[in-house]
Amino acid sequence: MVERIKESIEIKSAPEKVFQYLKLVKPRLRLNPAYKLIEFEKLTEGPITKGSRYRVKAIAGDRIIEYESEVVEFIENEKFSTRDTRGRLKVSLTLKPTKEGTLLVHEEEFTLSEEMLYPEGQEPEPPLWQKIIKLIIDVETARIDERQRRIQELLLNLRQNLRVWLKRIKEEIETYSEIAER
Repeated sequence: MVERIKESIEIKSAPEKVFQYLKLVKPRLRLNPAYKLIEFEKLTEGPITKGSRYRVKAIAGDRIIEYESEVVEFIENEKFSTRDTRGRLKVSLTLKPTKEGTLLVHEEEFTLSEEMLYPEGQEPEPPLWQKIIKLIIDVETARIDERQRRIQELLLNLRQNLRVWLKRIKEEIETYSEIAER
């Protein structure tokens, strides 16, 4: 099942300056609170554009995650989209001019793996209340409820991390813009 999250933030800088920063993939990924970037390797030569590929290795909690991404949409000063090569995650960054600068809209489409839902590798032992309910109703219904609860918990955590990440990007861009103007 494909999940989606979307957050936005207004940045007091022109879309051109925001886009220039967004193309700097490695520094942007370093600001992500969900993981610690260990390695970043650009796999294609030249500037970032449609078709550019890169490999990421990071630590998330106690897990090492690795993925390869490709830029699938690139409209200068308007939109920057990437998709991991396994098709599990697509990220779109859209820029909209505002009176104060730029509205950065971050959208993600992704599939939650069982590993994300149950990092230890197995579904947890159902709590006593679920075991009792099992005697009364179909056990699958209780499992579905627990799975939905876990999905909602993960989505909430992802949204919180995304908000922090966008604030960090905003601060980085606005600080860089202020320094550049001096």
